[in-house]
Amino acid sequence: MVQQLTLRLNELAGLRLFDAHGNVVRSNTMDNNGDGIVLVSGTSDTTVNDNVIGSSRGWSVVIRDSAANRLEGNTVAGGGDLGVGLQRADGNVLLDNAVSGTSDGAIELLDWSDGNRVEGNHVQGSGDTGILVEESDRNELISNKAHGMSDSGITLEEADDSVVHGNDVGSNSGGLQIEASGGNLIEGNDASNTTGIGIELFGGSLDNEVVRNRAKSNGARGIYVADE
Repeated sequence: MVQQLTLRLNELAGLRLFDAHGNVVRSNTMDNNGDGIVLVSGTSDTTVNDNVIGSSRGWSVVIRDSAANRLEGNTVAGGGDLGVGLQRADGNVLLDNAVSGTSDGAIELLDWSDGNRVEGNHVQGSGDTGILVEESDRNELISNKAHGMSDSGITLEEADDSVVHGNDVGSNSGGLQIEASGGNLIEGNDASNTTGIGIELFGGSLDNEVVRNRAKSNGARGIYVADE
């Protein structure tokens, strides 16, 4: 167990777990490091909870080439890059985390990160998309809040067979953006009060089911479907 430490001003990372299994990282403070907390190279069955990560120069939390980990109740504030990033990372759970003020996106699932669950997270005021899923399939985005983003609240790009349910993505530049993605269930989301389009499907996004969503008082269209 790694608990109640303060890790500050480290060039590469505050904490790095390499091929580590069954660990707990709890109630630590990471401040002004390169990356914040890094799980890589086969790290699994690790719980990272109730940590505070601030002002990272790189990614605040990284899961790369690792599976079956749990991030819960962590706070990411500020930073010069991405808040929470998954790369080639399967079967992880991101639950009830708060990410705000990062200069890039808040949460991103990238490069064949499949079968993850992203639930109950609150992201706010970051410099790109709130939650981005890119080239990753069969993920679940459930009951997240994304407000004040410079881009969309949630974006799926080349992301198939996923569930996007019960998210609040209003008050952003756009709500939900679906590009070149198919077989997804988009249900019960609130994409209202954006300065752009509430829900947008384009770029060959086929066989998606869009049901019981709310999109009102947007600056452009409520729902827009196109093939560009």
